[in-house]
Amino acid sequence: MAGKTTNKDHPFDCAAYYTITSKLSGKAVTACGDTDVRMFAPTGEDNQQWKLVEAAPGVYQLLSKATGKALDIILAGENDGAQLHQWENISAPTQSWKLEQTQDGCYKLKSAVSGKCLDIVDISLLDDARLQIWEDLDGDNQKWVLNTLSAPKPARKPRAPKKKSAVKAESSEKAAKEAKTAPVKNSATNEKSTNAAKDKISESKNTAAKTEAAAEKKGTAHHSTVFTQSKQ
Repeated sequence: MAGKTTNKDHPFDCAAYYTITSKLSGKAVTACGDTDVRMFAPTGEDNQQWKLVEAAPGVYQLLSKATGKALDIILAGENDGAQLHQWENISAPTQSWKLEQTQDGCYKLKSAVSGKCLDIVDISLLDDARLQIWEDLDGDNQKWVLNTLSAPKPARKPRAPKKKSAVKAESSEKAAKEAKTAPVKNSATNEKSTNAAKDKISESKNTAAKTEAAAEKKGTAHHSTVFTQSKQ
């Protein structure tokens, strides 16, 4: 599978990382330690991930995610059999590779200096095989599959639990609100009770006044009767 295509002039996503695996063996170009580069079964680890940094149209540096170093030709070699290693990124021509797509969707990685292809020493299918440059023979040991690695989505941050002080403050605030409304309720109840008591007292006074007036009227009537009888 070829790398992610964005447009004709920039066929690769330079913000992404790629694995580079051999069409012949299926093994991946692997950064080993600080300097070595070997072939190993794909694991997806950082030492098998490479960023393509465009140096010129169609020409890229290959930087290891694990070390930040560039895929480089030892001693700036240009002859068949010159082996590869990792080296500090100095943007040297020996660290630049032209990626040439083949009809089967793979890529040849050719040195920008010599035009020779990234190749597996002794056409090895084994782990720990070394890499070299060699003239273009169009063999499967010179063809490479570049796969884009999807960036992982950031995990959602869990909500932080409320601190005890915040919970305590909320409880205190609630209690304060309840305390503030409580006297109002009591005051209303007390006022209602007071008014009822006043009405009852007023009613009692009215009743007593009526009784007294009736008694007084009755007494007056009786006094008039007695006075009439005595006059006769």
